[in-house]
Amino acid sequence: MNPEIHSIVEDMKKYSHKTPLGSSDIQNYLTIQNARLLVLLAEETETQSEKISNQGNIMIGLTKAVTGFTVLLLIIGALQIYYMIMKP
Repeated sequence: MNPEIHSIVEDMKKYSHKTPLGSSDIQNYLTIQNARLLVLLAEETETQSEKISNQGNIMIGLTKAVTGFTVLLLIIGALQIYYMIMKP
């Protein structure tokens, strides 16, 4: 995860507990930090979703390969049975 996310969260924790609710400068600062945090989290989510999508595509390809291999083994088995039965 992006290390800047952790630093923003720690910074927000530091200011949120020490200040009264009436301090508009701190509230504005925390609002800006919150917006930055949301942007960073959205970017991180996008990156992770791309990784998951790529892994899903790999899994689909592997599933198709296993299916093809299974069909090949089925055909080989059917041919062996056929030649065993037709053997004089």
